[in-house]
Amino acid sequence: MSITHAGLRSWAKGLYPLEAAVELLVRTADGRFASPGYPWIQPCDQPGWWWLDHEAITDDNLVALSGGEQRILRIVASLAGGQPVNLYADLPGLDRDLMGLVLAAMAHANGSHEHADIRIDHDRGVAVLGGRLPSLHPWPDNQQGDHDDRPANPPRARAAAGPADHPRGTPDRDRAAATRRSPAL
Repeated sequence: MSITHAGLRSWAKGLYPLEAAVELLVRTADGRFASPGYPWIQPCDQPGWWWLDHEAITDDNLVALSGGEQRILRIVASLAGGQPVNLYADLPGLDRDLMGLVLAAMAHANGSHEHADIRIDHDRGVAVLGGRLPSLHPWPDNQQGDHDDRPANPPRARAAAGPADHPRGTPDRDRAAATRRSPAL
């Protein structure tokens, strides 16, 4: 991991949309667009930290890049608080790998890796906190850096008897079972 990437992650830490924007930038094109040679990567006053200037991600600065690179950078800018991205125009042009990164960024920006696993115990008539659910779409394993919403182990096949245990100790949710556990209104 480069010093710039670590500095960007430190700057964004604690704000999920910024974390998602930085992580998407770092994981795209081997982190090429998260280097100081681009106008949107700026040094912070804090030594070793860098910040993402989403206002510098403009069409003028993207003109020499491929269509997929331009799309990703527009999504990065939007996640960081810039202009809303035109999903109609930008999503269809992404290849499968880039779309996987975008899905992981959206799930992270939403905070899905921090959602509570709350279930209704109908026998006792109470809600039970079962820990934390995994991210709706974790960051891919084959990228540089380590991120806390990636699963610790690859998903395992579910046993017929019930859901498998999640690596963090939280049971995985079976979609059909989750529907049956929903309270009746």
